[in-house]
Amino acid sequence: FAIAHPNIQLLTAAGNDAQQFWSGTWNPMTISTKISPSPTSTTDAYTYTQAQNFGTAGNPLPYMSFPVAAGDTVTYVVEWDDTWPLSSSATNDPNDYDVFLTDTSGNILACSMGINAGPVSTSTAAPSPSYCDLGSSPGTLTSPGPQPVQGNQYTNNGSSTQTLQLHIYMRNGTPGANLKVLVFANNHSFQLIPNNPVGSIYGQSALPAPYELTTTAISAANVAASNFTIEPYASEGPISFSQPSTGTSTIQKPDFTAVDCVDVTGVGGFGQNNNTTPPSATFCGTSATPEATGAVLALLKSAFPSSTLSSSAMLQAGAQALTSSASNGSGNPNGVYGYGLVNAYNSAAAIAPKPLATISAPAANNTSIQPGGTVSFSGSCSANGAPGSTALAWAFGTGASPSTSTSSSVTVTYATAGTYTATLTCTNNAFNTSTTATRMVTAAVPPPPPASGGGGGGLGLFSLTALAALGAAEAMRRRRIGLRQ
Repeated sequence: FAIAHPNIQLLTAAGNDAQQFWSGTWNPMTISTKISPSPTSTTDAYTYTQAQNFGTAGNPLPYMSFPVAAGDTVTYVVEWDDTWPLSSSATNDPNDYDVFLTDTSGNILACSMGINAGPVSTSTAAPSPSYCDLGSSPGTLTSPGPQPVQGNQYTNNGSSTQTLQLHIYMRNGTPGANLKVLVFANNHSFQLIPNNPVGSIYGQSALPAPYELTTTAISAANVAASNFTIEPYASEGPISFSQPSTGTSTIQKPDFTAVDCVDVTGVGGFGQNNNTTPPSATFCGTSATPEATGAVLALLKSAFPSSTLSSSAMLQAGAQALTSSASNGSGNPNGVYGYGLVNAYNSAAAIAPKPLATISAPAANNTSIQPGGTVSFSGSCSANGAPGSTALAWAFGTGASPSTSTSSSVTVTYATAGTYTATLTCTNNAFNTSTTATRMVTAAVPPPPPASGGGGGGLGLFSLTALAALGAAEAMRRRRIGLRQ
């Protein structure tokens, strides 16, 4: 759907599985555990020699543990990175793991080996600790399962909470296999011990952007208190896809963070609190965040229909970047918060076209006057297609009178010689964005005119030439007089 309809933006929740998820690489520890397929026979029994070490080298732990409430059912799924799916004609990949759910005494409560999953237990009595019922057509324990996934369910039919242990044993395997474990209950939540939430986003929520934007959650109360701790149940990324034929690839998830634990009007009594007027409901979980994010995105697209930005880019423009100390929580984006907390106002301010500032007078960029002279300014502002009104403000420089103005037209006196920059600033009141236009004004005393000939007691070139001519004429006159005598 997302590929066929690129103009429809899909948003989805990251999920609430962070505390019930574990991911890691195959880390073997030595065991010697024999498991039989029958309660009455050890035929085809298999002795496992390696188990996943959920602890450390110095303090090994061959299982993860979690509680299940009385009357509740838990489901577990274990995956690893062999080829999926395998066909009947394909050669099995090298890894095959069998999964066993036990009580704290080691009694097997549910198991997954080979092709078939064992049935859900309906008895309150603990089964034999070395027995795993594979169903009516189990095959043999030495036949590896063809698909890189194992899973089963277990119902606690007792009257009190039960602590369970999940074991992963290797039938066949090679170093470096990547494992993922997801355990969830029908009616309650819990935390796996140990727990690693990295990669707990899966399914539809793992579809990459731009096809799907995935959102995670911080509680509204925490955001109001400037506490940006991610919800403990919020699933995290990044997501790793690994197959022998294609290698490992990583998808950045989540994309954004929004708020949950918000008050909503419940339908059909959903979460309804009748102590409020009108009755309200508090909606917690990452499922509350796509609605908020989608609403912000819809408003942005409505306000800026001409924007060429993608949906993700619109939200990124105003998102508050967040990081954590977790291994997947650094950088932007990261696997805990994505690009950060969605902020409608900041995105709108970043996307909105900036206002236009136009100075119509003086038309020239540079104006020269004498000290004490005046300059008439006229200007205007335009929102440039953005929502919101604009405000106009002039600044004419120190020594100008007036030095500032908010009128579109104003006459300014520059009493003192100097160079002044006149600035018109237009601000969009909705987003506090602004643009400026400028003019230069120079106030200076004009230079004196050039000196005239003979001025100042001196003789110019013309005067000297004239005197020389007169002298020559006088000398000629005297010679003529002498000749007559």
